[in-house]
Amino acid sequence: MEEYDYKKQPRLGYGQIRLLKLHPGSGTTDLKCNLVPYSIRTSLHVNSAESGSTPNQLEPYDALSYHWGPKRRGFFVEVLAGSDAYRISITPNLDGALRHLRSATAHKFLWVDALCINQGDEDEKSSQIPKMSQIYNGADHVRVWLGLEEGHSAKAMEFVKKCLDLDDFDRLVRDSFASKEWAALSALMRRPWFNRRWIIQEIALAKSATLHCGKDSVPWRDFADALSLLECKQYEIRQLFRESTTFRNHPDYIGDLSELGAIRLVYAADNLFRKSEDGQIMEHLLSLEALMSSLSAFEASEPRDTVYAILWLANDARPAARDAFVMDSRNLSPPSPTYTATTAGQLSPPYARSSRESLQERNTPSTHIRRTSFASRTQEVRFGNLDPPRRLSVTTTPAIQINGEDEPATNGAASATQPDGVDKATDCHERENLPLPATDDTKGQRVSLERSTSGEDVLKESANLFSCAARPRKLSLSIDPSQNTTESAIERNKTVAAATMLMNALESRRITVDYRKDVFHVCKDFLGFIVTRSNSLDMICRPWAPEYLGLPSWIPRLSGSAFGLGVNGVYRRVNADPLVGRPGLDTKRYRAAKSRRAFWRPKEGQEKSLLVEGFILSTIKEKKSAATAGIIPSEWLDAGGWSKPDDPNQPVPDHFWRLLVGNRDANGKRPPSHWHRVCRDAFNRRPARGDLNTGEVIMYDCPSATREFLERVQCMVWSRRLVVLGKLPHRQGRPSPPPTLGLAPSKAKKGDLICILFGCSVPVVLRKFVDGKPASKQTGCERCQYDDRRHGQVFRDAILSPEAASVAPKPHVRYEFIGECYVHGMMDGEAFEVQKRAKIPDQEFELV
Repeated sequence: MEEYDYKKQPRLGYGQIRLLKLHPGSGTTDLKCNLVPYSIRTSLHVNSAESGSTPNQLEPYDALSYHWGPKRRGFFVEVLAGSDAYRISITPNLDGALRHLRSATAHKFLWVDALCINQGDEDEKSSQIPKMSQIYNGADHVRVWLGLEEGHSAKAMEFVKKCLDLDDFDRLVRDSFASKEWAALSALMRRPWFNRRWIIQEIALAKSATLHCGKDSVPWRDFADALSLLECKQYEIRQLFRESTTFRNHPDYIGDLSELGAIRLVYAADNLFRKSEDGQIMEHLLSLEALMSSLSAFEASEPRDTVYAILWLANDARPAARDAFVMDSRNLSPPSPTYTATTAGQLSPPYARSSRESLQERNTPSTHIRRTSFASRTQEVRFGNLDPPRRLSVTTTPAIQINGEDEPATNGAASATQPDGVDKATDCHERENLPLPATDDTKGQRVSLERSTSGEDVLKESANLFSCAARPRKLSLSIDPSQNTTESAIERNKTVAAATMLMNALESRRITVDYRKDVFHVCKDFLGFIVTRSNSLDMICRPWAPEYLGLPSWIPRLSGSAFGLGVNGVYRRVNADPLVGRPGLDTKRYRAAKSRRAFWRPKEGQEKSLLVEGFILSTIKEKKSAATAGIIPSEWLDAGGWSKPDDPNQPVPDHFWRLLVGNRDANGKRPPSHWHRVCRDAFNRRPARGDLNTGEVIMYDCPSATREFLERVQCMVWSRRLVVLGKLPHRQGRPSPPPTLGLAPSKAKKGDLICILFGCSVPVVLRKFVDGKPASKQTGCERCQYDDRRHGQVFRDAILSPEAASVAPKPHVRYEFIGECYVHGMMDGEAFEVQKRAKIPDQEFELV
């Protein structure tokens, strides 16, 4: 049987998807289906005859959420197209899902990504994937397929129902005989589906969902409630396994449950949106930065999906298809789509107007809002796909038109064609119906703006979009002197200005989904988007990027995440928590740069270089062993000035115990005063003069206060090393302070720089390179820190001859970003006092 060729079939129209029409069957009979087009433009007020679309004639559909799994020969689905039959190879896991979900008597409509999208066509993927949110939110039901029955999965599905009996739940977390059932549930939670990055939106957007595993099923809501109860009793359940001989009294058999994808998914599904009672999304609650910072447990087989899979969940990003804008060859920036607006009611799109109306408008004075890209005329450098600075010039006349051409064009001309003869149907950016807030200035009039495309669902935006207008844009408002500046004209000016600001705000939120981009540019675009909107560099300290070769040091990989997945699917801590915390979920714990905003820009001609500003606080004078696996080396005590921890008469140095917890408790507040006493108790539980294994002390019997203290210590020190900084200047007349201590990444070295970067809430460690070589290994001219083995004669001549100095080549200085660090006493802006006393200049750092 011939393979199904998507390209030989009719192309999908704008706003269309494919659905799988699964034919009835049972048992081992072949899977048969049709792939049929389906329009998801159901909420637009567009005349179907004008837009070229036809009303939906299909029944409601379900969307399938599953893990693709490995490929294997012999599994396929037969696709019927007219009188011909073709085949598409599928994975065994999808084969099991389709056989389980098909009906024995009736056709069933499903959306299945592997079949409904041509996975071999990057253009189609870039066009179809931006519709994912509409697909899953528009489905009647989301069917989650965890896989065939295996091991004790049936016992786990049944145990979920037991957990919902609250009278019985407390007994289950104490009964050692229930440990087998807890183990079965833990194994079910570690199935591959729970680690997929796409499932976040597939579940969060669902109106209703059901989990299927083999022949068993359970409503998602019941499963989520059982997991929520489980997380609340995590400590008791871990104790249960330690006391169970069946599991050999394993001290950490289930690992850290709170980091499992299943637990994270339950939290995400409940906290990403505010929904109506019928499942419609009313409001997105988290920013893209917050989402990326908190979803490290979810993986993507396609590296670009690390970013693309969560765009639809954010309240400050708008994913757009790659072909949403036609490139203008004159300025190489996407021209803005044509808008038309009036001060009353909905507008019909320009392409739907009659030629007579267009001709009449050519003779009608109109208002043109003209956007001109001047990136080529300035020193501004475009960062990824962020729009270059635009100049907006507004002239007022009765009608309003917004056009992306460099020269004003009439409404008729603008609506008739697009650049390069591209048909309107190919411009598939979402159309928007965006009401402006009524004000006294506009006398309650409301302006609706509508993109000149056939569009998808009408998306309403709240008035707070005005507050997030793009930073690199400028609005200039001028009044046409040929027109009378009447009160109505001024009002129209204000309305146009407000509308333009709103459009700028929307464009600043746009991220293009383009699978033709390489991974570096996708990550670079994302980071540029975050830094532009937040004016903060904290994102370069959070692990979020895929493990991909060729990424610069300022794009941090997910390998730096606090928790890692073991071979048996259990999550355990592998790194300390990020010092910068999670935006939108945690309050900022530190303010090392005070309120100084980030100054950053890409370096022209060096796309993998990022220029930032700040100053050098100090250097690493000494480094100590890293706290691998949370084991604090005994040499840390000597560096901290605590030589006799066993001597009750020697107090715990205040700066040392505060360093171990980052001078914060688990909630980001100042630590309780009794923790100095708890610190002594913790170190008294180590072997004599040995290292402190924080994990062992926590696992076995210890006071709850000691456990709380050590859990906070683990968040700070795990895999970090203690460093001693070079001497910092202090106020005259005061005694010399103890050595300044810090916690730095394990790969930090002696001679690395401790820097304050503007816009970053914590200090960072940078490693200096001069002409590609570490500065700590350079010899020769100390002033220039250059390698005299290569340029010694040039420097000697420069010293003797000022004329030679003017032609001497300048060293190329760059910096590798090593990571964030904690510097005791320098986390709340104190570094600026040091900078002032030592007269340390601000400088620009080129990060590579």
